Amino acid sequence: MPASGSSEIPVWLAGLRIPAAPRGRPVLDDADRNALVVVIDSELYRARVPAWRQLVEDFTAHPDFAAGRRAYIPVAATSGAHLLSPVPAVANTNAVPARDGSQQRDLGSIVQDIQVVLARMLTPSGMPELPTLFLSHAKADGEVVAQELREHLFKKTQLKTFFDRNDIPHASNFETSIEHVIANAFVVLIWTDRFADSQWCLQELGWALKYSRPILVIDAIREGAPRILPGFTNLPIIRWQGNPDTVIRAIVSEFLRGMSQQALIGSCVEALGMDASSVIARSLPPALQSELLTRLEVSTHASSETLHVYPDPPLPGEELALLARMGIRAITTTQLLAHGPAASNSRDDEPLKGVQVVFSTSNDEEDLEVCGQSTEHLDAVLSGMALHMFVLGASFATGGDFRSNGFVTRLIDSVRPYARENAVAERFESHIVWPIHKEWKMEDMEERELHVTLVLHPPPNSRAGPSVRMDSKIPPLEWALALTEMRRSLIKNATCLVAICGRRFGFRGRYPGVLEELALAIELKIPVYLVAGLGGVTRDVWDVISADDPAWSPDVFDLQQHIEKAEEYAELVKDLAHEPSLKPDFSGVRMLLRRLGLKGLSEINRLTEDENRQLASSRSPLEIHALIAKGISRLKVGRAEVMR
Repeated sequence: MPASGSSEIPVWLAGLRIPAAPRGRPVLDDADRNALVVVIDSELYRARVPAWRQLVEDFTAHPDFAAGRRAYIPVAATSGAHLLSPVPAVANTNAVPARDGSQQRDLGSIVQDIQVVLARMLTPSGMPELPTLFLSHAKADGEVVAQELREHLFKKTQLKTFFDRNDIPHASNFETSIEHVIANAFVVLIWTDRFADSQWCLQELGWALKYSRPILVIDAIREGAPRILPGFTNLPIIRWQGNPDTVIRAIVSEFLRGMSQQALIGSCVEALGMDASSVIARSLPPALQSELLTRLEVSTHASSETLHVYPDPPLPGEELALLARMGIRAITTTQLLAHGPAASNSRDDEPLKGVQVVFSTSNDEEDLEVCGQSTEHLDAVLSGMALHMFVLGASFATGGDFRSNGFVTRLIDSVRPYARENAVAERFESHIVWPIHKEWKMEDMEERELHVTLVLHPPPNSRAGPSVRMDSKIPPLEWALALTEMRRSLIKNATCLVAICGRRFGFRGRYPGVLEELALAIELKIPVYLVAGLGGVTRDVWDVISADDPAWSPDVFDLQQHIEKAEEYAELVKDLAHEPSLKPDFSGVRMLLRRLGLKGLSEINRLTEDENRQLASSRSPLEIHALIAKGISRLKVGRAEVMR
């Protein structure tokens, strides 16, 4: 799973080969804490793969393993498979079972067990065990649900729960004990019809807000509730339908997400040399009503100097402005990494307004797999980046065919919940070449225009041959010329271009799409950001720009390989033979990249050389978003200084 969705823990995938690591960044050194999950079956060890044995041995021999910052998690896919450990030092590790007797366990249950292990790794030092799950419920109508959840949690997880007064030691103060438990707990609010009638439930909600605890609301309302409680703002909610397994998975995922987000913020604060006592690490955004309730209860909870750091995406500007009027300074983790704590002092609701970002990408599944990635990883990076920038006022442009399951559609879907009416269409351009839009019906076009600004490009004025009729099959030549003209138009008004992945072979056009868009941008001196950790053409471009050997060249720059791999491309090159200015010149593109070099790249995109190396090797969505945000911010400052 990528770093999006349920628990937001980055995951990299490998079969019998270990994923390749971009230059200087071993996969298992990406984070403060790393886990190696090995799915063990007899086939793996019949294969006797030396690389896997060496990986487990090296991983468990690292000092971080003994210190608890690394975990080896075997999953026994077949009966007795966990006994086939490749390394004696971890031969007695208790494996996560993939089978329950003769029955295969469902994937969700297996993932749930792994998530609990990961949560245990994130337990703060000094705490001997995982935080307690506090089940807050009204005695009047929530006890049955709470009891069923508790029983399932006991049977199917290794998590400890706090249920009622029977969990309080005898002779202890009732109120003090509950507050103490909540101060270090993950709080599950079982929202029933009578929840708001219970003073204890309201008090427990207040304590959870006071101590900034991770909270999940279970909607178990049957007939209706008198009101939505103010403290429920910005809280995740799951519906109870007599489905304890589904709800428990949501609890465990949110439990891990909350712990990982707070640990991540703590690491960022430490890395920036900030005073940890001046920061509140939040697993969810601060909410105006919740903060007001908390401050009414405890006036000394936080001073105006306290910085609230929460996960992306950023809150809307008007909501942040209201929080600021209460003296609450709040920024996301990405903003903290990109700009430091001073970002919270900005009064600009949309600091990226006027910035147009071109996303240049396509899927290269084979290269993604080599890098231990998947299409879901690519989506996580793109959608998270688009959402962060969109909320801060940026607009976007991309070339694409606007398929129902294409990445353009997925980008739009990721930002729509945070947009005002028509805001997405006004700030998202989709450039469409004529061989695609000529097939559209009028009603299809009108439907698409509800979601995005369509830029429909006419047939190209071919200098290499006559244009074809609109109702005929489009030959490779016309496709190539149409794509080149569309890409020139796409690039010319961009503030910057973000390149990620990109198909290396099997493309339409004179060049791979990402490569051509990068070359056009560099010729126009438009800043480019290379997210090379997910492989593809972007990685090839980075390798050429940063290579120590000026003669070194990836195979994607070999024209003959493209001709040999695709008959249609060979036909295109033949058609362009009599027009030298249009014939693909991969050697010339490679020389353009070499002339730019790492120094030139840093000069145009305003990241330092080390920051560009970090961006090119990163597979972390957070790190990628923060570095690009930092570069774009510096671009805006530089342009403002020039205008003055």
